[in-house]
Amino acid sequence: MNNLIKPLLFVAFALVAVPAMADTPIHQSHALDPDAELTVRNVSGAIIVHTWDRHEVRITGTLGNNVRKLEIDGDAHELEIAVKGPNDDDSGWLDWGSDSSMGPTTLELTVPKSVNLELHTVSARIEADGLDGGEIDAKSVSGNITIKAHSPDIDIDSVSGDVRFSGQAGEIEITTVSGDIRAGQAGHEANTQSVSGDIHLSGGPLHEVSMESVSGDLFFDGALTADAKADLHSMSGDIHLTLPEPPQATLKATTFSGDIRSPWGKVNEPEYGPGSKLDTRIGSGDARITLKTFSGDVDIRKGTSE
Repeated sequence: MNNLIKPLLFVAFALVAVPAMADTPIHQSHALDPDAELTVRNVSGAIIVHTWDRHEVRITGTLGNNVRKLEIDGDAHELEIAVKGPNDDDSGWLDWGSDSSMGPTTLELTVPKSVNLELHTVSARIEADGLDGGEIDAKSVSGNITIKAHSPDIDIDSVSGDVRFSGQAGEIEITTVSGDIRAGQAGHEANTQSVSGDIHLSGGPLHEVSMESVSGDLFFDGALTADAKADLHSMSGDIHLTLPEPPQATLKATTFSGDIRSPWGKVNEPEYGPGSKLDTRIGSGDARITLKTFSGDVDIRKGTSE
């Protein structure tokens, strides 16, 4: 299970500013193209994103105690909004967000719905709704992330925060350490990874599915394309697979010490010792479904077609 968790890297920028008073209101607007690249950085508090049809970004909210300033740099095609702390001038790029003296800052943004977004936080929560057409990259250490969008590419990383995604995306990549992942109405490809958090994935039809965990449980409840490839792997977590109709697929499941339950095929158990194995072909078998867990159970069920 190589490269299970990608490192969360944040970039700091030089600044010169006067410290802001506690809970300083924010009221700003800047021109922003519909397909612009917008980067937003906050340490603690919240980043909340709404959408509209105007070619500008409106920024409201409040700056927290001991925040030096809200730095805005760039133009209508590429803009960065960053909360700056009192020690940012002396910190390296790996130390961005390490200043615990800053109070929570709430950034509430209204942006063109097709903008490309990068949202980076430490302990701030991220919420975005109504985005349609742009790529989305969201990263947080301990804040929860909730995204509702239609996008060609979704990339979300969290350490201890939970991740929620709903909508459609060409490619979805979500990584957590201890946070839970829940992604619904997923798109063409989905790659989800967690160490101890549970992963719930639904929707489709999906062409490629990858779900990996160490101790978290895996839940897939959705549809697959006729030539799909689905791999669900866990060390000690259970695997739950629910398909709305009999898949035209080769279905393989193995567990070292757990049980396997399936409405399709015959589960083989060794005469002596633990473990179970299932290897069956359903229909044409063009799709490939592989389920592996070391000490967890595998539960395969027939869903209901809507």
